[in-house]
Amino acid sequence: KRSLTIKKYSAMKKIPKLIILLLMVILSPLATQAQSPISISRHANLTIFSGYYAKRQNAHNNGYWLGAYGDAPIFRSVSERWNLGFWGLYVHSKWTDNLNCYTSKSNDFAVGLNTGYYEELFSNTHSFFAGLAIGYKNSRETGKVEKKKYFSDSQQLDHSIVANLNLNLMKVSGYHTRLFPRTQLTLSCQISFDSQKNLSENGLTNVTVDPWNKGYYETMLKQSLVDIVLNSSESFFLQPKIGVQYSHYLAGDPNAYAWTVELALHKIAADDFLSLSFMQKFYPGKDYLFLMININILKLK
Repeated sequence: KRSLTIKKYSAMKKIPKLIILLLMVILSPLATQAQSPISISRHANLTIFSGYYAKRQNAHNNGYWLGAYGDAPIFRSVSERWNLGFWGLYVHSKWTDNLNCYTSKSNDFAVGLNTGYYEELFSNTHSFFAGLAIGYKNSRETGKVEKKKYFSDSQQLDHSIVANLNLNLMKVSGYHTRLFPRTQLTLSCQISFDSQKNLSENGLTNVTVDPWNKGYYETMLKQSLVDIVLNSSESFFLQPKIGVQYSHYLAGDPNAYAWTVELALHKIAADDFLSLSFMQKFYPGKDYLFLMININILKLK
């Protein structure tokens, strides 16, 4: 029995490597079509981010997260219409539920490949960009409950496939080009293909418990309202945005809805280098308030 357990564990360790290899094989035909290497510093992103949230009905039910995201190109076509690259993500988070005396901490790491397509003359008034990112995510969560007559410790390990489709319309001509300059639709999902959970209660170890399914599907529609010029050379802009979000979770409360407002700073013909966001997210019978900040270090120059 122990031999079978060891073989199963060894096989599970190989799964992330096999998935990454499979992604490379799927996207390799695109790489062979690329003709020119590109400048990483110009097209790459390195973002640090953080956020805080709290339940509106009970502010002691709260949490935070902080992390870093980066992506860099491998090749871009000579026409610069499409590109191929890789990305990585790390997030540390903590959640506290004071009513249930529960605290959890998580560390998530993800890597993958991305590709994008840009059409400058999509219409008479707009250009278009579509990006697709696919990768592997490893999540490790520890949870603790401490009450007078009960205490428990848990550890959960998750292996997941994550994907994101990012669709953008950018206004380039027509009536007031700085009015409604960008429309963005994102579709995201996370599918757990292997989860393991260990639990101990009141000193009793190896308690049988099913792992929490962290899979979800999510979509967000975001509209930039206006580009507000901040300097005389008209190269520095403030861009307010509004958005709505729908999330479907595979465990717990299945459906959640949210609205968000965002203030972003960007330079001419460049992505945002700083954004501040507020979001209110509604679950059945409760809602949470979120504050978020993102800083794209490579777009500060």
